[in-house]
Amino acid sequence: MSMTLKTAIICSLLAAILAFFYWSPVFIASSDKEVSSFKKPDTQADYYFENVKIETFDASGFRLNQIVAQKIEHFDSTKTSEIAAPKVIAYSESDAQWLINAAHGKVNHQSEEIQLEGSVKLTQTAQYQLTSPTTTQIDVDDLSISLNQNTATSENGVKILSGNYYTTAKKLNAQLKENTISLSGQVVSSELESELQK
Repeated sequence: MSMTLKTAIICSLLAAILAFFYWSPVFIASSDKEVSSFKKPDTQADYYFENVKIETFDASGFRLNQIVAQKIEHFDSTKTSEIAAPKVIAYSESDAQWLINAAHGKVNHQSEEIQLEGSVKLTQTAQYQLTSPTTTQIDVDDLSISLNQNTATSENGVKILSGNYYTTAKKLNAQLKENTISLSGQVVSSELESELQK
């Protein structure tokens, strides 16, 4: 092999290596198209996905929850993802499901938890009550969800409207799969019809 050919091969390999480290891929899930861009500062996402749906199943194959988001930005340095306008559907062993909406969410991939913030609203309609289904709505400032355990907690004030009853509390602990909720800290409940008659 001539010296000129060896030099050309070495230069080509060096150029390929430099190009690999110089460009950082950004993936857009909605179009299945890979887009290259310059490397960004640490404050910006390493890559992002648009129109995303993520599902979590337990060992038996039961679907625990589903996350739908307009956009997810992932940060390799902190092993976290920022979610814009997330919608979480938590499935229970009964026919009832929880729909959870928030303005913003953050996923910690090491603990497999999602922290929801900004007008967090949990809504459930008990479909098994065929004659007069009861809708339960819970409003909290923030909510932490364990994706593997399908549990949710909040410690900054809870407001619940279920049927004709309005309840407030300090803390919420929900077992979403079992469809049970525990409240603690200054729990106060009142009947709305009674309040209107006063």
